[in-house]
Amino acid sequence: MNKIIALGLLLIPTLALAQQDVKYIIDNIVVAGIIRSLIALFFSLAALYFIWGLVKFINKSGEDKEREGGRQMMIYGIIALAVMVSVWGLVTVVVNTFFPGGYSSLPQPKIPTFP
Repeated sequence: MNKIIALGLLLIPTLALAQQDVKYIIDNIVVAGIIRSLIALFFSLAALYFIWGLVKFINKSGEDKEREGGRQMMIYGIIALAVMVSVWGLVTVVVNTFFPGGYSSLPQPKIPTFP
């Protein structure tokens, strides 16, 4: 009898039908935070690369070879920033196309509560 009651108590969460557990919710929050942090880091690195190229371009204005290296760094920094901004824009267009309310209309995980 006790085994049946214990088994029944283990199966109670299945009555909620597809209810997410807290570990899944925490994992999503952590992954989203990591991705946002990485995006900000990459934008910052591209901007710093451009600025470093600008400083190199200005400081080494007398040496053609060094000046050309600074120019190339600035070009690559601008290209990196342009690619990241355009990908970000494309993702926003796709999300707004398939989810008319934007990011806020995506289903958000909720912590289970009692009615």
